[in-house]
Amino acid sequence: MAALDAILQIQSKVQPSDLFTLLAFKLAIQETGMPQYVSVRRDGGGHALAVYGVTGTTINVCDPNFPGRNDRTITFNGGGFDPYNSADKIGGPGHLYPRIYFIGKTSIMDWLGAANHWAEVENRTIGSGDFPEFIVQVQDRPTDNFITLTDGWHSQTGTPAFQLSYGSAAGPLVIDSIFTSDGTRVPRNFGRWNIPAGATKLGFYVTDTAEDWAGFKWFDLETAPPPTSGSSIFPLADENTWVFQYSSFDTTGTVTENGLDSIHVYGPNSIQFDANTRAYYTDQVLTGYLIDEPNGVAEWDGIHGDGTRPYLIYPASPGDTCYLVKELLGNTELLSEDYVVTAANISLTTPAGTFNSTQYSTEFRDTSGTVISLVQAHAIEDQYFGTPSFNYKVVRSFSPGVGPVETDEYAAKPDGTLYLARRELLLRYTLH
Repeated sequence: MAALDAILQIQSKVQPSDLFTLLAFKLAIQETGMPQYVSVRRDGGGHALAVYGVTGTTINVCDPNFPGRNDRTITFNGGGFDPYNSADKIGGPGHLYPRIYFIGKTSIMDWLGAANHWAEVENRTIGSGDFPEFIVQVQDRPTDNFITLTDGWHSQTGTPAFQLSYGSAAGPLVIDSIFTSDGTRVPRNFGRWNIPAGATKLGFYVTDTAEDWAGFKWFDLETAPPPTSGSSIFPLADENTWVFQYSSFDTTGTVTENGLDSIHVYGPNSIQFDANTRAYYTDQVLTGYLIDEPNGVAEWDGIHGDGTRPYLIYPASPGDTCYLVKELLGNTELLSEDYVVTAANISLTTPAGTFNSTQYSTEFRDTSGTVISLVQAHAIEDQYFGTPSFNYKVVRSFSPGVGPVETDEYAAKPDGTLYLARRELLLRYTLH
């Protein structure tokens, strides 16, 4: 450094006594209570150390060539300093350094300027005017409008989208990465970000299109309240949300796709002539009108204004059955799909936690009420309708007070055996 070289040149000409240097270290540490900078020199090289204390005529130093050592010292022998033994850099050849210099930290840097810049760091204003201004905007649901992200925002879905607003002078800017407070990078799927459960801060790393730094902003998140308790097997309060991790598989069990899916409750809504107590829910593949009832959850029958049919029986025991869908040819029932309780009070673990669950499995029956396989159901549909509508045997698990926690969909191989085609596991949920 130019300032350090100038100081050393002056000291080499003035030749302050080693006793003067020793006393300078003593006084500086006594007055400031802070470490001091010492330069040790030889013909052809030098080394920098930190002085953290002086005991009598012994200077205690931290030498970066010996990390963690507290026995490194410079000794004043009464007439001068003994040469200090070290190296110009760690792993370098050893040298004796006969010249010891006290270097005041404010003499080699603009201390006032550094203090002013640090105040800018604390005020979050450092670099203002040197980098483009931008605003982070958030969209929680695909149907929502983008709004300005501010401290205290809370995601209902856990999978929001973000975009940037910036002036024309800034040029195109992009969100390169988003981080949580512990440095974890937030994953992105299909343009939406999967915020980890329990995240309290999000940091946005923004670049230009050439991937050069444009800025970084932190936002504090409102911690989600704990899910409300209750006994409903499928809680249907307005704004209830479940987010799932899903994986799709081929017939060999190889994963072909990973992603996120979600269910949102948007009700209550009108069901034709009956506008009371019904709730409308939707996910990417399913919509329906449901109602909480004392014996479980019912579904609008799709025909009558206030007509319903059982959807999920609860409390339930293995073997309990509720009717879902019937396929008719005229007035003749050809095929039905039911939900059968296959297990109760089972423990299931997903990324959202461990849940006591009841398991429901679809079951197909022919016109006589006999249970048939998925392949047999396809054969009946092919015979009368040409296109099968029952593509999967579905096993869904629900936890009382929580709702759906796991869904497995089984498809048929050409030989008729079933294989797991898709699995959804509960990632997070918000109940009201």
